[in-house]
Amino acid sequence: MLKSFPEIIFGLSEKKDGKMRLSSREPDVTALNRHNFLNSLGIDPEKMVSAVQADGVQVKVVGLEEAGQIIAGVDVLVTQEKGLTLSIAVADCAPIYFYDPVKKVIALAHAGWRDVQGGIIDATIQAFQKNFHSEAKDLQVFVGPHLRACHFEVQSEVAEKFSSYPQFIINREGKTYVDLAGIIMEQLLTAGLEREKLEFSPECTYCEDKKYFSWRRDKPNEVEAMVAYISLK
Repeated sequence: MLKSFPEIIFGLSEKKDGKMRLSSREPDVTALNRHNFLNSLGIDPEKMVSAVQADGVQVKVVGLEEAGQIIAGVDVLVTQEKGLTLSIAVADCAPIYFYDPVKKVIALAHAGWRDVQGGIIDATIQAFQKNFHSEAKDLQVFVGPHLRACHFEVQSEVAEKFSSYPQFIINREGKTYVDLAGIIMEQLLTAGLEREKLEFSPECTYCEDKKYFSWRRDKPNEVEAMVAYISLK
């Protein structure tokens, strides 16, 4: 899948790399963690664009003029600029990496349940089509580690928001769970992407307690998060 394209670099930090959330109460610690992590990857922090998400469907196409910036209120970053790294912070929400190998365009989306329910998949694909004339069938997608159905317990009002996806609502031992990965898959396929070009990490952030931060598992006073990144070489 995406790993078969040597012209892109993408990934997700781990717990051992430290807290990466930009709106941290310890900005100096976060800045140092990010600096050290990016250096270990050979990524120049001055050529990274960071989004501080709004749990919505705000998409922004960025270029070199945004290099080094932190952009608030944005849930998806898109670029065609080589050497520009896109980043978002995630804990239990899914980082979704998009790549159009034909038009050479990348995107990174923050996908929590509100984003998915609000239409972030369609908004991202429309940005590819409108700005770069991409075709949905060409897009390659990787959905990173996130809160999987084994631990994504919800109240009835949240489950009702996904009533059009009953096959992904799981009732178990008197509790209700949502298979967000299944819903994301369904939305990608409905938008015209091809199944063989979609890949999902099997990892659950809640289950992997030694590897990833999880807000749902740890319930910290302040969200502790990883940083997801993608760039075109």
